[in-house]
Amino acid sequence: MGGQVPSNYLILADLLEKEAKRLVHSPFPVIQTQRLQQLMTENQLEMSREDLHQAIKFLHDSGSVLHYDDTYSKLSDLYFLNPEWLCQLMGRVITIQEVNPALARRHGVCCTTAHATCQPED
Repeated sequence: MGGQVPSNYLILADLLEKEAKRLVHSPFPVIQTQRLQQLMTENQLEMSREDLHQAIKFLHDSGSVLHYDDTYSKLSDLYFLNPEWLCQLMGRVITIQEVNPALARRHGVCCTTAHATCQPED
């Protein structure tokens, strides 16, 4: 059971962890593909497209980063660096009436102006 993890996966995990710490007070701790590629270039981390896909899948499966290959909704361009933040946010959306009456008045439609009301409490 288990196996060795490629060193470039661990380097990528470290880069994303540092980026997550940099964004710790950001209201949206998420990066896009362009920023991911920039981080890799700045740190001289070279990976093929397939290796990067496998590394991100590994990090997703291990719970370090959340990433979804959903090109239809454009989620494939987003890398959620704080999985707990996303889970809390989704929990607030799911329990709209109890937690977020503002969204309930809009019949559960979350728009960018509602973003602030979805923020987790400190």
